[in-house]
Amino acid sequence: MLHYGSPSIIHGPVAQWIRAPVFGTGCRGFESLPGRQWYLPMLPTTSHIIRLSLSLWGLFVLLRRLLVAHLQIVNDGSPTPDTAYRIEDITLAQAFYGQLAASTTDYYRFVVPIATTIPLSLLVPENHYRAGFRPVMTLAGPGLPDEGLIMAPADKGRRLGTTTYQRTQQANPTLLPGMYLLAIYSVHPGVYCFCCGTREPTEYADAATRARVQALLELP
Repeated sequence: MLHYGSPSIIHGPVAQWIRAPVFGTGCRGFESLPGRQWYLPMLPTTSHIIRLSLSLWGLFVLLRRLLVAHLQIVNDGSPTPDTAYRIEDITLAQAFYGQLAASTTDYYRFVVPIATTIPLSLLVPENHYRAGFRPVMTLAGPGLPDEGLIMAPADKGRRLGTTTYQRTQQANPTLLPGMYLLAIYSVHPGVYCFCCGTREPTEYADAATRARVQALLELP
C-alpha cells in the first residue's frame, strides 16, 4: 500500500476506480485485481481555486494602489498667480507633472473649506536631480507667514517605481479655511512631480495623459 502523498509509481493492472476509505482528507484510491489499494492526493477543489483567485485579486488591488496611488495630471504651465492652476479638491490624492524653464515658476491655487492637514511633497526624477534641478515649493495663505511657508529643498529619500524619483520636499501642514497659493520655483530647468492629498481617486489618468507624463519623464 502506498500512503497518502507517496511519490512512488503505481504498478500492476488496475481494475476499477473506487472512492477510498478516509485515510486522510481528500484521497482517492485504486483497487487492483489482487485487492491491493493505493492512495493518491485529490486535485484542488473548487473552494481551493476560489480562495486562490480571491487572494490573487487582493494582491493585484494592493499593488495597483501602491503603484498608481495618485491621479496623474499634466500642468502645461501656470507662470503667474493670475494663471495659477486651480486644484478643485486638495484632499484628493493627485500628482501634478510640470516642466520649468530656468528661473521660472508654476503656481497652484486651492481652497481649504475646513481646517485640514494636507500632505505636500515634491519629487524630482532622478536624472533631473543628478543634473542639479532643485525646485523650491512655497505656500501662502491664512495663518502662514507673510513671505509664505518656504519648504527648503532637502534629501527626503528616494521613491521607487517605474520611474525613480528623489523626494526633495515634504510637509504635512494643518491649513486653516481659506484660499491658498502654492509656488514651485527653480533657477535651473527640469521636470517635477508635485503630490498632494490622501483620499483615493475613483478614477485614474487616461492613456493619453499617461503618455504625456511618460514623455515628460523621458526628457533629458
